[in-house]
Amino acid sequence: MLAYTLFVLFAGGLQALAARVQVTWDVGYLNISRDGLSKWRAIGANGQLPIPPIYISQGDILELTAINHLDKPLSLHAHGLFQRNSTFYDGVGMATECGIPPGAQFTYIIETRDQCGTFWIHAHYGTEGIDGLRTALIIHDQDPQLLDEYDEDVLLTLEDWGHEPYDDHIKMLQTIAEVDMPPNHPTVLINGINANFSQPIRFSPGRRYRLRIVSMSFTYWFKVRLPGHTMQVIEADGISSRPSAVDGLDMCPGQRYSVIITAKESLEFNYALNVTFYNDFIVDIPGLTTLYHHVPIVYHDNAPVKTYPVIEDHEVKWADELAMEPRDKQMLLEPVDHHIVRSVKALPKDLGVPIYAFGNYSYAPVPVLPFHGHAFQVVESGPVHKNSSIPVKRFKGRQPMRRDTITLALGQYVKVRIQADNPGVWFQHCHQEQHNLSGLGFTLIEAPDVMQRTLRMPSEMMEFCRILGHSTQGNSAGRAGSDMTGIEQPIAIPGSANSISDTV
Repeated sequence: MLAYTLFVLFAGGLQALAARVQVTWDVGYLNISRDGLSKWRAIGANGQLPIPPIYISQGDILELTAINHLDKPLSLHAHGLFQRNSTFYDGVGMATECGIPPGAQFTYIIETRDQCGTFWIHAHYGTEGIDGLRTALIIHDQDPQLLDEYDEDVLLTLEDWGHEPYDDHIKMLQTIAEVDMPPNHPTVLINGINANFSQPIRFSPGRRYRLRIVSMSFTYWFKVRLPGHTMQVIEADGISSRPSAVDGLDMCPGQRYSVIITAKESLEFNYALNVTFYNDFIVDIPGLTTLYHHVPIVYHDNAPVKTYPVIEDHEVKWADELAMEPRDKQMLLEPVDHHIVRSVKALPKDLGVPIYAFGNYSYAPVPVLPFHGHAFQVVESGPVHKNSSIPVKRFKGRQPMRRDTITLALGQYVKVRIQADNPGVWFQHCHQEQHNLSGLGFTLIEAPDVMQRTLRMPSEMMEFCRILGHSTQGNSAGRAGSDMTGIEQPIAIPGSANSISDTV
């Protein structure tokens, strides 16, 4: 159900017309086979999977009402939206809210005054997102100069889709050492359907296409290329960039890009957009863990598909945030006031605790780090160990690119900078679902004194906590002072010291 209400905004004496866009999701279970292979109890909205994308314009206010017909709490997160002055709408279950109880409903208010671009919305309570509750959110830019750079806007969503509810998949992974079978790897969905049956994208000679690519994945990575065409990157994770010519995109879970592709003048050939589905930190099983798909790019129905020689990844010019610059020319944030060091450690399984945690010295394989409430400047990456052959890469200009999600590759570090200008509670975690569920996350509490003075959580949220049996007062255990009775105590990570150091 989608409804629109118009209202007038006044700013600086100028009248601007914006929309209040109201979307309702009746969230419930669906017994469905999205890939034509496995039918299981997934989670959808309004009896649908895939959930239709949401399109709004910069300056609009999105009111997203979720009605919970599940048998467990529910929360929704708008991935990449800053939620300024409304951290309680960030939608992270048991971090910024207790969740919407079964049978209840709640409306998230998402303002877009200072953001536009390509985003997505997904559930952020347990495994509800990977089990289906996700869709793209497009906030159209109103900048006439940018709109003049392309003729058509095309959305391409990329998803991983399992063969059973993810809770069941996790149980299988925990017993994989005791059973003689490989893991049950997911299927690729492109624009909501099995990638083996991808629908064509039609090109007309000479037209310029803005292709918005959204990795709505929770487990695997995607590589995207269109041989014979150049991609001009103009956006990464909702941040407009100066055009940067590349051959392809290497996308981790949660990342988004916009590229402009100028169609060829000839109708002689059709082409294939190559989509590679891969995961570097598990044993490669040909035809199972790395999958190759093609989206037809059709110039003429009767034209043959032009083929190109296979080239190695190291020969491809991939999009690289360290080689990009933002369109708004934001300068490098300096001087640095505080340094926070977070390294990732895999815990021994015999501790009987979550597999991954933030500590010192060691690291888990290939975490994906989205930053809630902020876009960060990417300034440097390199090897953890000095004797590594991995090169150190630094941004060499004065206006580093910003984004909100990045891969922390095995054995490497990345340095990012943020401006602490958004008071709130922001959950930073790995977007690889198994890592997230296994404890790979931490909470950034920004300007708590300002929060106490200026932020007021909606009364419905407080009532939801009461219904679900969670305290709304005291410390993280709902008790006074340092009394943490009733919650799990911090785990002493072997060989690890405190992983945060602050320098003013």
